Amino acid sequence: TKEIVKKRCNGRRKCTLTATNSIFGNPCHGTTKYLEVTFKCIHDDEKRSLKNVK
Repeated sequence: TKEIVKKRCNGRRKCTLTATNSIFGNPCHGTTKYLEVTFKCIHDDEKRSLKNVK
């Protein structure tokens, strides 16, 4: 799920993503599903700093 969200939303100011079986698959047949995402874009220099945090 994380990779799908990154692929569709990374680098954009705004994105819309619908939680459908065609996008995410249906691993739990007969179960109601939902998608809740918090996505924050950070600058490259912030990413480098975060890689050094343990």
